Amino acid sequence: MDMMNLLIWLLVGVVLVLLGVVGRLVWLLRRGEMIERGGEVEVSRGEERPRLGGVRLTEVASDGDVTVVNAYKHIVQVYSGGTGVDEGVAEGVGRYLVWVERRYGRLDLRGLRPKEQGPARLTLDDVYVSLRARMRGLEKERGEGLGREEGEMVRVGEEEIDMDRLLGLGPRLVIVGGPGSGKTTFLQLIGMSLARALRTGEEGAVRAQLGLEGALPLPIFVSLSEFNWYQKNVGRQGAREGTLASFISYTLREAALGLPDNFFERLLVEGHSCILLLDGLDEVANERERKLVRAAVEKLADNDGIRQMVVTSRTQAYQGGTVLGGAFELVEVQPMEQEQVEALVERWCMAVYDEEGGRGGEIQNLKEAIERLELGRKRRGEARLITTPLLVTIVAIVHYDRRRLPDERAELYMRAVDVLLNESNRPTTEAMLALADLGGSGKDKRQWLAYLAYEMMSAGEEAGRTVTETQLRAWLLPEMEKYWGVKEAPAKLDAFVAAMRVRGSLLSERDGVYQFTHLSFQEFLCAYYLAETVRVEEEINAILWGQEGWVSSWWRETLLLLVGYLGLNSEKKALDLVLSWVRDEKMKLSMQLAAVEVAGWAFVELDSQAEGVREEIKERLRVLLFEEVAEVGGRLRGQAGDLWGVLGDERAGVGNKRVVVAGREEMWPDLCFVYVPPGRFWMGSPDDDPLAKDREKKIHEVDIPYGYWLSQYLVTAGQYRLFLGESGYQMEGHYEWMMDDGVTRPVRFVTWRDGVAFTEWLTARWRAGGVIAANQRVLLPSEGEWEKGARGGWQLPKRMMVRRPAVGEGLPEQVDVADWVENRWPKRRYACGEEVAEGGANIAEAGVETSSVVGVFRDDKGAYGAFDMVGNLNEWTRDVGMQTYPYDPLVLGEKSNVRIWRGGGYYDSLDRGWPRCGARRRYRLLNPNHGVGFRVVVSPFTSEL
Repeated sequence: MDMMNLLIWLLVGVVLVLLGVVGRLVWLLRRGEMIERGGEVEVSRGEERPRLGGVRLTEVASDGDVTVVNAYKHIVQVYSGGTGVDEGVAEGVGRYLVWVERRYGRLDLRGLRPKEQGPARLTLDDVYVSLRARMRGLEKERGEGLGREEGEMVRVGEEEIDMDRLLGLGPRLVIVGGPGSGKTTFLQLIGMSLARALRTGEEGAVRAQLGLEGALPLPIFVSLSEFNWYQKNVGRQGAREGTLASFISYTLREAALGLPDNFFERLLVEGHSCILLLDGLDEVANERERKLVRAAVEKLADNDGIRQMVVTSRTQAYQGGTVLGGAFELVEVQPMEQEQVEALVERWCMAVYDEEGGRGGEIQNLKEAIERLELGRKRRGEARLITTPLLVTIVAIVHYDRRRLPDERAELYMRAVDVLLNESNRPTTEAMLALADLGGSGKDKRQWLAYLAYEMMSAGEEAGRTVTETQLRAWLLPEMEKYWGVKEAPAKLDAFVAAMRVRGSLLSERDGVYQFTHLSFQEFLCAYYLAETVRVEEEINAILWGQEGWVSSWWRETLLLLVGYLGLNSEKKALDLVLSWVRDEKMKLSMQLAAVEVAGWAFVELDSQAEGVREEIKERLRVLLFEEVAEVGGRLRGQAGDLWGVLGDERAGVGNKRVVVAGREEMWPDLCFVYVPPGRFWMGSPDDDPLAKDREKKIHEVDIPYGYWLSQYLVTAGQYRLFLGESGYQMEGHYEWMMDDGVTRPVRFVTWRDGVAFTEWLTARWRAGGVIAANQRVLLPSEGEWEKGARGGWQLPKRMMVRRPAVGEGLPEQVDVADWVENRWPKRRYACGEEVAEGGANIAEAGVETSSVVGVFRDDKGAYGAFDMVGNLNEWTRDVGMQTYPYDPLVLGEKSNVRIWRGGGYYDSLDRGWPRCGARRRYRLLNPNHGVGFRVVVSPFTSEL
């Protein structure tokens, strides 16, 4: 009987359970149907729960079940197995999304003083600029997934694309790039943007920004270095606890309060509801451990339930056993282009400066500072430095802190070195602290890198850019033995080498060969070594003597940074070193000029107010540049000329001057002229000249029946800017580019009409001031006037006649020449003679590669004393068409849309023939050019242009 009663009660219990299950299923089906329709379930008590981070939760029944009307209901459904939405899970997801948005949308510039954080905390929205990437792969068919259409074909190959297209190119990606190239920031952008869109339901922006289609995935950001630490310390408890999936739950436990322990693991294996962002494979410092982490990533990647996986690594560390196999495809972040740098500068300044703080001015100041920095590198033949978001940020921080950049480049590099060595641009975690200490403290690593940089610089330009690991160890081991002792040094050296191999912040490795990631870091660290380790002025100069450091372009930047670094702490010590270079007259003249030139630029960068030092540098430079006969390379002469212009070029004929005309003050271009008397000369090129074009042949006699005044120098940029300011003329050429040149460089980027406008303005002024007569005009020279000015007549005045016009002291129409001499080279090939000496003119062979201050190439002088008629810039002439020879000096040719250039430019080589006196070439009159300028004549020629 008891047994029978027991069976009956069991049967009743089973029936009751079955009835409950059926009822539950019916309710769930009804509830799921309403979710699919996007509707809301009736509220039993008519209440709406408060919003949580933008999420609206609506209570459904007395048992607390809810549905979520927002963008992430599919995520909660996947976790719930499609059975509905649990209120606790929904609230937990909402909290998690708020955390992700805040955590990865905030820019925490660690390692920087509070002032440098700016007046307000920066966010990723404030400063993010999309970069370019190069995806390496073959043509393939796109399938179902993020941002892809079924059956669409795409060739990825080596094509460069915007990074906002990356997620649409494959479900498994590896993004590599150099230190600070923006890899981590891109993952943070993905996480922040998706979290915001899921939280608010506003999906349009993120879809456009990341190229996403379909339901938005839940972002899960993972630090692989933290996972490695977890494997070694927590995951040893068992196989499951050591997996990447378990680590995700472990590391996000604080961010996911209220979510079940298995929430993330379940999402990873069920459905396509999450995107896994795995950052810093290279930050797993140990190579063996990195392989284990790689294996864990590959194992999880085999799970098709994970919709998207993106892994980042530094380029140098992603090789050998670190490379991910399977479906992973490689994407490489490209260096920033100049316009991207400028865009980031603008966004930075918009974020940290307000309008009252001069936001617009600071944007322009910072752009100009970077441009000057890069221009100096370009002149030295070095690649651009500011090509990563990290370096732009460091530059911006220094600028914000000091309100100036170019005078403190040494501080910029010092700050960059500290940030990169100490990993202070990364979050503070146990793994990051361990990573920063890998290979020694930041101070230790800087010490060894500085000594290595010195040894590499001492090896010379050919051998000093790279070093084998064997040589690196041979250099460093003795130094480490002095510091650590013989017993500990080998282990310290091993750790240092391992750190450099893996991290690659300053020293990168490939196939056992090391080099600094930027030569500028090598140059700065060498300067740091000289300043902090060698220290004594005499010993520093002894090293430079041995290296011929002043005359070597290889050492130039190191010397500038050495003075700059010393000046950070002691201006006196920096100036003492500068003056020791200026006063050393034991060297040959070419090396003296090189030493003074480097010393002068170092002084300029110090921004010192020591006028006595400035004048001493300037006087020594004047003597060496314009008086002493020194055989120096063209590049050095061009650099010395630029320095002369910066220190203050007070030569007659190159600047502007204040005059009084009829009781009124005016500014005039301070031009000087040489007189060209009337008479015959040889024009054209001989038939047997292999470089002559048909339009130059043949050489023939031409008689210019009037005398004229030819400007001794090309019109300078400062003189042309005066004209623009005084006249209000709007130039047709490139105004911004013209403004970049120093004031005593020749003006360029001007059209033919821009040159004519200058002459017409000056004609009016000088007639009013009594400089020229009514029958004289300021003009561009004709072809004949230019060629005679270069080659000379059959006879030349014994003494060159140079005149600097002044108010009331005009340029006479005719000058009697008392004494004549035979022209040594009446058919001369070049304005300076039959040959051009090495470094004698600013042409391609000189290696200046840009325009130079007028008149600093002293050998480049025509028959009557006009400078730069072989090189520097091509010159516009006033002829309106190219005459067929023989040339008639009293006509201007048939009108056309082309004009004639004469002379050679800095990019013209002797073997191409353009620097010759007889060379002539056509160019459209409305086209400005980086290699063309003009000089002027004062002539009685009155034909209309």
